[in-house]
Amino acid sequence: RKQSDEAIRILDELLQQDPKHIEALELKALSLKNKGDDPKSLETYKRLVELKPPAERGPYYFEIGTILNRQKRGPEARPYFEQSAKLKFNVETSQLYLGLITFNQGDLGAAESNFKKVVKSSGKTEIGVIAHYYLGLIYFKRANGSAGTSELVEARDLGRQLPDSKLANDIQTAAQKILEPFGKPQWFANLSLLAQYDTNVSQIPTSSNDPNIASGKSSPKLTLIGAAGYITSSLDTLQWVPSYRLNLNKNLNSSAHAYEFISNTFSSYFNYKPLVQNSGGFKLEGTYTFQNQPGATDPTSYAYHPYSLTGEIGPFYHFNLNPNVRMDIETYWRPENYNDPNGSQTGNSGYLKVSVRAENSNKYWNPGGNINVERNWTDGDNFKYFSIGAGIYDILRLNATNTLTLAIDFSNNAYPFTSPQRTDTLITPSVALVRLVNAHWAILGNMSFTSSSSTVPDSYTYTRFIVGGGASYTF
Repeated sequence: RKQSDEAIRILDELLQQDPKHIEALELKALSLKNKGDDPKSLETYKRLVELKPPAERGPYYFEIGTILNRQKRGPEARPYFEQSAKLKFNVETSQLYLGLITFNQGDLGAAESNFKKVVKSSGKTEIGVIAHYYLGLIYFKRANGSAGTSELVEARDLGRQLPDSKLANDIQTAAQKILEPFGKPQWFANLSLLAQYDTNVSQIPTSSNDPNIASGKSSPKLTLIGAAGYITSSLDTLQWVPSYRLNLNKNLNSSAHAYEFISNTFSSYFNYKPLVQNSGGFKLEGTYTFQNQPGATDPTSYAYHPYSLTGEIGPFYHFNLNPNVRMDIETYWRPENYNDPNGSQTGNSGYLKVSVRAENSNKYWNPGGNINVERNWTDGDNFKYFSIGAGIYDILRLNATNTLTLAIDFSNNAYPFTSPQRTDTLITPSVALVRLVNAHWAILGNMSFTSSSSTVPDSYTYTRFIVGGGASYTF
């Protein structure tokens, strides 16, 4: 301290002779700052701002900002950091300070912008760890959990790469604490029961493809949907998610009993680093379906018999186009084996789907969409087809308990080997409502209308309307 006082005394003598001596003013400002005399240090830096040309004021703006911020005068410090960043001085650190200041002011939009600039240019540094951590907190505040966890994982992993930095270690420890719930393996299960009225009951389970999809019969029906599975830790490099799904429908119209199915789906998903922003994995899935069929000797007596064994095998990928928009790409091989005496439906297909969805803080605007392509090679020519489909939707979070989903789906299915050649076009608008009752129960409602137009209209042009409601229970 005595040395600082002596240095300041000498510098003051020099400045009495030359009040505009830049080097002397810089040394005096730094000495006063190190001494802890913030008011006089600020006064000296502001004097330097007056003396220097505008393009050379960056270092002084930065120093003024750091002193004001240290005094917990963030709003006053903000314009000085903005100027230092604009003048390309200590850009990453200036943006970091701006992010911290705007975050504390509750200006999450500005804070996000500042921290993203830090992440983009800082590389594997302490300030990069801090920026990822605060971006995670911002996205959690906006209820964007996937982006929030991704950023916290980035902060944790980057912090681990800087073992000699106490600051980085503290940040990665804090990130790990927030992520701890994701590290616990867990079981899941849910069960839903729907009561519906269907004006044109399908002749096939919804996961199958058949030229004769519409039965022409209407019926009230009950649908039971269930799922159960296990999720290993989301913090592992490779996450495994095995599950079982059940889909069962019961048509109350006795003439539609033959269109009742029980589908059993067993799947395994292998997710690589599931919480990072850009990742992927592999899917193995098989579905064994039974159909309620009339007896050979007594047509009024029904029993369930094997209908089909199908699968989906292939990779999937997901990318964050930005923190609020995610893209998924799925590509599968679909082996299909039907209990058909002629074997004409048995074969293979290739499937590609690209989907995009937004996760916004906006209650009424959370859109998504997809396009998909499928090429089916069956043993019988009547079942070979090429399909192009698309869909769009919007999720409206009406309030804390009610969510409404509006959707419309389109598909164009070409059967080039039928005689005559045939093309079907289907359009299906739909509405679905979920009302949360408590942590376990939810009330469900849905309505959809399908319009199918075909180049063979007498057999394949039809409409179908479904409306219903029910309840679900999550264990």
